[in-house]
Amino acid sequence: MAPNDLIETSPTYVKGFIIELDRGNPFPKIMNNRETAMDLLLVTEGNGQFIIGEKKHKASPGTLLINQSGLLGKAEIDSTCRFKALYLRFSSLKLKGLPENHLIGVGETPVLNIGQGFTDYEQLILQLIFEWEGKLPEAGIFSEAYLSLLIGKLVRKLYHNRIETKKRSSSAEEAILVVKQLIEEKYQESWTLESLGERVFLSSSHLCRQFKRKVGWTPGQYLIRCRMEAAKKILTHSNATMGEIADQVGYKSETHFHQVFKKHTKITPGHYREIQRSQISNL
Repeated sequence: MAPNDLIETSPTYVKGFIIELDRGNPFPKIMNNRETAMDLLLVTEGNGQFIIGEKKHKASPGTLLINQSGLLGKAEIDSTCRFKALYLRFSSLKLKGLPENHLIGVGETPVLNIGQGFTDYEQLILQLIFEWEGKLPEAGIFSEAYLSLLIGKLVRKLYHNRIETKKRSSSAEEAILVVKQLIEEKYQESWTLESLGERVFLSSSHLCRQFKRKVGWTPGQYLIRCRMEAAKKILTHSNATMGEIADQVGYKSETHFHQVFKKHTKITPGHYREIQRSQISNL
């Protein structure tokens, strides 16, 4: 068992079959689970509503319903269209930190929307059913292997992928903080989205989206804000010329600095200096 593995005891196959219903046919009573086992139902065609425990859940192609030990389940199938699903029951599954025969925690939604990739799961369940129900040579070995692979894929999707996503999210958050600090401390440098992205190993488009989501401005907008705040302090507390101030805050020309400052503050740098000096002298 690898350090990150969650499966402590592999499941044992109990039964499985294909459910095909023409329009108007009722759903079979198969998910009234009071045994020490659990059910999986993968919808591959049609729509329905399933009550697991006391809650109703909608299901469509690619929906996997998880009916755990001790829960009651029943279905209401859309009678206007054909319905098809794969049913599987197994026992003895034990995941780290969960009761036996629990794939998800108590209180978590028993519905997993696999989406367009559900055909991979469909093929695994079909192979499992055909091996066991067809009583093929070495069916026990093959069916247990298919079942273990299926549960492994589900556990990876439910837990490990979630952890990796969280790690990536955490890394992205840290990257945004690094970029924000770079801009604040070195606003006079000629930063571009590409050069900032290279510092934190993010594409320029991804950096821009994530930065705006967290900070409220794009990196370019935030750079201008930092430059303008620095320029205001210099204008207020020094006698530096406009050309010198432009150079100190990262602009190659006084004209460009003048244009950006006026656009950002609605007044010229010279007018801003006059206002600040007047306020200071009146104190």
